[in-house]
Amino acid sequence: MTKPASLKTLLVVSPENSKVASQVFDSTFKIEVVTSLATARNLLSSTYELIVATTCFDESRMFDLLRYCKAHPDSQMIPFVAMRIDGLHMDDITHQAIQIATKALGAEEYIDLQRLAGTLHEKSIVVRELLTMFVAKKRLDI
Repeated sequence: MTKPASLKTLLVVSPENSKVASQVFDSTFKIEVVTSLATARNLLSSTYELIVATTCFDESRMFDLLRYCKAHPDSQMIPFVAMRIDGLHMDDITHQAIQIATKALGAEEYIDLQRLAGTLHEKSIVVRELLTMFVAKKRLDI
């Protein structure tokens, strides 16, 4: 049985969270890691199959990137997933507000790694399955 091709993924993350974020992904994903909004904008093209942006990259510019991606023809059809990976406390109201805002702006989902149960390895399996599902769903929608 042949192995499916890796999903070309743009991972936009703060430098301090890049190691943890990279551990979430496996060989199913061909990751390109960037840490700034400017770099992410310059790299965006329809060749990516998935964009994952953490909430706190580049001084919390995730919403700016999401708006940009959904406004530009080269990237508006690429599934965009927002993800929080830092261990800082977030109250339920703030969590819900980010979840609502990301969906309203066109993200497929907002995943809060800290709110998932299990070890990092177990959480990573769940996240990878979700991300793969979002890409497959988007392919069927086109």
